[in-house]
Amino acid sequence: MTQAGRKSWKKLPAAVLASVVVLGTGASTLPFASSVQAEEYTAAATTAPNVSDPAKMELIYLVGASITSQNRFAQTSDHMEYWAVEAAQNQAMDVVSNPDPNSAQLFAARQKIEKAWEDYAYRYVHDKQDVQQILGRDGRAIHSSDPAELSPWEQGVVNLIDETYDLMATMGDSHAEAAKAYQYYELRLAKLSRLSNFNLDFYSSSLSDNQQNILPSLAQLQQLGIDVTDRKANFDRSVAFMQALLNNGPYEKAVYSAALNDVQNDRYAIMSSAELAGQIARLQKLADTAPRGTASGQYPASSFGTLNRAINEAKRVLKNADSSEELNYQYQFVLERAEYYFKKSVKP
Repeated sequence: MTQAGRKSWKKLPAAVLASVVVLGTGASTLPFASSVQAEEYTAAATTAPNVSDPAKMELIYLVGASITSQNRFAQTSDHMEYWAVEAAQNQAMDVVSNPDPNSAQLFAARQKIEKAWEDYAYRYVHDKQDVQQILGRDGRAIHSSDPAELSPWEQGVVNLIDETYDLMATMGDSHAEAAKAYQYYELRLAKLSRLSNFNLDFYSSSLSDNQQNILPSLAQLQQLGIDVTDRKANFDRSVAFMQALLNNGPYEKAVYSAALNDVQNDRYAIMSSAELAGQIARLQKLADTAPRGTASGQYPASSFGTLNRAINEAKRVLKNADSSEELNYQYQFVLERAEYYFKKSVKP
């Protein structure tokens, strides 16, 4: 999550800090977290989160709608719209998990996720036919046409599909209007989560899995000497918020889904950091040990310059990236391509 949003959390009273709960198996073994931070995060898990504010719930629904968009469309790490959506989700959940955000924080988070999601939808939804295909798939997933056999959520989806078709009948055929119709549907679909039945154990077990799965990446980063204190703090905060929801619920499904996505985004950021750091270390060794020169089996000086520029850019991204997908892009595309062309430049 973004550092500015994370640091907006207020310190909890000492009396609350004394009430420490275990966040989950393995939580106490995670490196990089100071004891003060650990006390704050575990204490936060004992306090009932305040998500009743309509402005917070609107952020949660926007996060939920953007998550569904990510799941509907092909995901690749090579476009900035995806990076922006993930960063906006993180900022929104920073504010949601803040016990007492101010109006400026709420407004800024909403603006950011609305803009990022709008750009993402515009990339994938080009005309009304695209929207109709989505509505058709969702409609076919509801197996009964008898209203008496539908759950409240299913009936809500059927009604929403009809509403969206009615809306599109009043709109033009432009790319922008098609994207707006899609967003109209997706946001209202997210708000139907209040009618959903769900298994709370799924969220509890998923939280524990995330805590366990992050351990190898943290160990690798520690071995490489990479400081990910801020990203680890982000993960601890999102875990604490999720645990607080589990301890103090029930809340509606959208709240748990947004919070779990927040945990996963922070976990992926650390795992991607480990992948990128490993690639940087490997290519740095290649740059330091490959023979330089013009003879057979040697590499020209210009190739070293190109490789080192790619390594330096990857180091900058490792330090500053706001999303796991931006980190992924560096090691899956940029560094792999740099290595390919460097090795190709060897003198025959």
